[in-house]
Amino acid sequence: HPRASKQRVNVDDINVFFRRFGSGDPVLLLHGGFMFAETWAGQIPALSRDHLLIAPDARGLVSDGFRHRPAMHMLGYDIFRAGASKGRSCDGVPSSDSVYRRDTMKKVAILLVTAALLGLGLPGCGGPSVIKLGLIAELTGSMPEVGRSCKNAVELAVEDINDSGGITVAGKKYDVELVVKDSGGEGAKAASAARTLIDEDGVVAIVGPNASSNAIPAGDAAEKQGVVLVAPWSTNPKTTLTGSDKPKKHVFRVAVTASYEGAETARFAHQKLGAGKAAVIYDDTADVLKIQAQDFRSSFTALGGTVVAYEAFKAGDKDFSAQLTAIKNAAPDVIFSSAYYTEVPDTLKQARGMGITSVFVGCDGWSSPDLIGQSGAAIEGAYVFNMYSPRSQEPATQEFVKAYEAAYKTTPDDLAALSYDAVGLVQTGLEKAKSLDAKALADSILQVRDFSGVTGSMYYPSDSRDPSRGAAMVKVENGQFVLFETLEARATREQVVSFVEEAVAYAKKNGKEKALAEFSDPEGDFKRGELYIYAYDFDGNNVAHGGNKAFVGQNLIDMKDPNGVMVIQELIKRAKDGSGWLEYMWENPATGQLEPKVGYVMKVDDTWWLGSGTYGTD
Repeated sequence: HPRASKQRVNVDDINVFFRRFGSGDPVLLLHGGFMFAETWAGQIPALSRDHLLIAPDARGLVSDGFRHRPAMHMLGYDIFRAGASKGRSCDGVPSSDSVYRRDTMKKVAILLVTAALLGLGLPGCGGPSVIKLGLIAELTGSMPEVGRSCKNAVELAVEDINDSGGITVAGKKYDVELVVKDSGGEGAKAASAARTLIDEDGVVAIVGPNASSNAIPAGDAAEKQGVVLVAPWSTNPKTTLTGSDKPKKHVFRVAVTASYEGAETARFAHQKLGAGKAAVIYDDTADVLKIQAQDFRSSFTALGGTVVAYEAFKAGDKDFSAQLTAIKNAAPDVIFSSAYYTEVPDTLKQARGMGITSVFVGCDGWSSPDLIGQSGAAIEGAYVFNMYSPRSQEPATQEFVKAYEAAYKTTPDDLAALSYDAVGLVQTGLEKAKSLDAKALADSILQVRDFSGVTGSMYYPSDSRDPSRGAAMVKVENGQFVLFETLEARATREQVVSFVEEAVAYAKKNGKEKALAEFSDPEGDFKRGELYIYAYDFDGNNVAHGGNKAFVGQNLIDMKDPNGVMVIQELIKRAKDGSGWLEYMWENPATGQLEPKVGYVMKVDDTWWLGSGTYGTD
């Protein structure tokens, strides 16, 4: 066992291996590979609590010890046939020793009777049931580091769950059995793997794949068959959307979307780094990287900055001199690199070799435990958008980092952390659903309001499979990723609309008095991350405010932003039309900065309206 500190195998090791590689009812065959009785004899009572224990020796006896025996493969075949025969004669089964064969039959019968009398380890005798969790990862192909991080973390998560007693669903305990499939980094293989996990393996849910080009087709397959799939790392908005841009019912992501990432990185570059000019270099063969690049450009421009160069390359390129020459001539303050880690080292080394001193800001595609070593000094001082930092002082994060480093001798990247949280999300959903039904699981995940994982807290806004969550900006200092800033959660426009629609429905169902009390409660269900509900009458009187109770009871009809926009008056106009958006400038309490904000409002009836908003224009 890779994590064992001694040569001898113990009960926990065997349990872990069964959960990882076994299937069906737990049957353990102890064979000659153990070599000597003292390796395992003292653990038979403990082993038999979890397994039907078959421990024969060459004489066909169940004993505390045995000698190394010949023809073990024949014995295994005999045992299989003996179990299948249910007590019938075993004549005709190939074996090198007919006496040995008869002893095997007697041995199995004796063992079954003994186990039944002792109440040990047989199916139906009180042992935990098993549910299967599928994993699709890019173990081979163009990004095996991605698959490796994901698989390591998911295996660790499953092991942690089982070591803690399993998952409790409707009062019943279940151990988790992990079934792993390799997508090979190809969308078609990922979709095929999803179908196999569902049709042949009977998994209750699937974690992965990670690359959006894999996650989208795999998610489509899972959605078609009505099984929950949680993509840890995919950021393409299409992962969780149908062809008509409606949310899929069963497909969730743990990471933020590419649009959010591009906009948030632009905001960081402009406001935190003080950049006025930016260049973009991006991989135009990956849709998700193109989306990030586009949203960086539009957001940076909206904030008042100028994008002075916008250069594309192809995945697999080695020479970036043409793109970097154009960037050098434009003299940007920062360079946003929307690329996977496979092309980043060459880009950085060539840029520094050409004398480019601009600050690099990378996307989550840079995530790889090997990136710093491959990039050398060229990456020093770069900033990287990330979903978490292993340097976070949150207890859950530190516990995860410590366990991962002990198991795999390397620090977990954000992909590993997101994968670990994906398993935790499935566990939370199952326990809250109190059912193994796929629809119940999907509905339960949507109702999770306070999931706290190793990458931070998150929840799913109304009818969205994209989480509202924070992120992190890390900096490379002295050859290490160091947490530079925690980025607050920012809702998308779609999430704001769903949130407001949910609030209006709540008000119409429960009445104005109850709704206003709920909307003003900072601990209530209508305070989710940065989102809250504000409510006004059509004269501009505030009647509820989830973000600032001081506004309640005030007439704010003349409130305006620094640019002179009459915010409440304009929102009232849109509410009278039924619903609408307004863009204005407002101080973000999370950053202390004046930022663009968009507000969405909707009329409840002819006497009042309500709304919510998010910072940014994307």
